[in-house]
Amino acid sequence: MSDRYTSLKHRSSFCLYPATEGVDPLTEAAKTVVEWVVVKEGSYGGSPVVDDLGDGRAFPTAWDYASPEDYRGGDYDADRWPALACASRRDEGGRVCAWAAEYDEPDSAYRNRRWHTTVFLQREEDGSCRVSTESVCRVIEFYADPIPPTTAVPWVVRSLVDLPTCVARVGGTRLSSKLEVLTPQTINGFLDAVCDLDRTLPLVLCCSGFNGKVPDQAKEAVRRLTGIANVYEVDWTSEMLRERTIAFFDRPSVPEELVPTRGSVHVYRRGIDLYDDRTLRAHDFWTYTQANEERPNKFADGIARRLLPPQRVPGIADLRD
Repeated sequence: MSDRYTSLKHRSSFCLYPATEGVDPLTEAAKTVVEWVVVKEGSYGGSPVVDDLGDGRAFPTAWDYASPEDYRGGDYDADRWPALACASRRDEGGRVCAWAAEYDEPDSAYRNRRWHTTVFLQREEDGSCRVSTESVCRVIEFYADPIPPTTAVPWVVRSLVDLPTCVARVGGTRLSSKLEVLTPQTINGFLDAVCDLDRTLPLVLCCSGFNGKVPDQAKEAVRRLTGIANVYEVDWTSEMLRERTIAFFDRPSVPEELVPTRGSVHVYRRGIDLYDDRTLRAHDFWTYTQANEERPNKFADGIARRLLPPQRVPGIADLRD
């Protein structure tokens, strides 16, 4: 289908590690996904998904499940009802080593749009669970208006990142679903992470104005970047934080415009080396004036679009290959 009629809204990939002994991240993640679907299905009277998977009855049924019974993933346009399909792969010992869930649902506000969310879980050799998620909005009538390209993080992604039984990481960086407000105790750790050549998770830094107010751009960035990047805010009214931040970047190898200033926004991708001009060219930044030329939500959406992972998320069809 043409891009005019489909829009990628979210894509992320991270790993869940057990927070305590005895926790199986794949099982915890799968339960979270099913609980999210059951809550959504609660708005549809007489939902078979609620009857089959609600009230703690999800597993083992949900390892391989379909509603309607003939749904096998992919687009579902039969009617206004949602559709859910789950499929698993097991290892030689019969343990689930991979699981995919695809949920196709109507838009609550636009009758000619549907949302398709895919979650793929893969057990890793180190005991973690690789979580890959994707959300796409599409129209089911070609004469309908095109879909706005704004991004949107499904609530299930936030729930997975915030699982109390697991720790979400991208590489060695702990993933956060909240705005991380830097303090005198955390500023050095953040600055070290910026130049960590092993870091793979993008970091977004938003500097406040001299009034100390959290920038609206930072709040909107968190809404659109959960699962994709961590968002930090530094209070520019704090002399210690301001001077420490400026001193860290203010060196001969760094162009003056890349040194954080009041109200500026910076995106630090992987592989930033403050002594290597080639890596600094990949650094995205906006001055206070540039960051405020657009509405905060549109500005943050532009950052999210830049950072969406390019890799396709596997689905149920991949488990059957």
